[in-house]
Amino acid sequence: MQIADLSYRNYDGPLESPTFRWWVISRTSILRAFKTKGYWVATALSGWYYLVMIAVLFFIEQATAAQSQGQAQGMGLTDTFLRKIVWKDQFLHGFSFAQLLILVTALLLGAGAIANDNRANALLVYLSKPCTKADYMIGKWVGIFLPVLLMMVIPSTVFYLYGLLSFRDYGFFADDPWIGPKMVLIMTLSAALHASLVLAISSMFQQGRIAGAVYAGLYFLTTFFTKLMQVAYAIKHGEEVGPIGTLFYCSVDGIQIGLAKAILG
Repeated sequence: MQIADLSYRNYDGPLESPTFRWWVISRTSILRAFKTKGYWVATALSGWYYLVMIAVLFFIEQATAAQSQGQAQGMGLTDTFLRKIVWKDQFLHGFSFAQLLILVTALLLGAGAIANDNRANALLVYLSKPCTKADYMIGKWVGIFLPVLLMMVIPSTVFYLYGLLSFRDYGFFADDPWIGPKMVLIMTLSAALHASLVLAISSMFQQGRIAGAVYAGLYFLTTFFTKLMQVAYAIKHGEEVGPIGTLFYCSVDGIQIGLAKAILG
């Protein structure tokens, strides 16, 4: 049967460069993530520590303003409290407490990224197009990496801007003037680690649920094992953690927190 519409034969418009073929796959994954309510819920909840700190600092700031009208001694105590805050520690805590929700987001976006394509035999369709294996892998990886990075950047940026606008006089930049770029580097490495691990595991299975369970198992088992070894060492040697404390950084969670501590100093 002949094709009725032959208008494409006279097309004389621009041809897209094959350089960014991977972006077609990435864009589809990113748009699907943005349309998922669970993604935005996880993004909002991942910043709970920053929101708590903003609320605490807001009330302290209001108390300082009220005390400045006549209670000089109380104002001095409040100022002392604010100046003792180590701001890079607050960013580290916010990043650490968000780890579980970052994991959930990575599973939500990446567990079925390749596994479901394996189940549907979609790879045969993808690679029969003008699309190489590298295009396919880069597209899938970026489609996970960018949404995971964005969910970390949004809460930390809100906290950064709040501190920048309100607490520069209380040493917000005194700790480290490069704290903003350092946090971006930390979150970039974290998103890259999650995207790489979940995509590698997803490629080994034909069910997204199984791939997600394996990655979650890897995450929690490494964390529980390192903690268990610390407790066993403490019981045997009568020390809190001793030299085995660094074993924590061999877990998926510990790698990210260890990198954050190293970058923040």
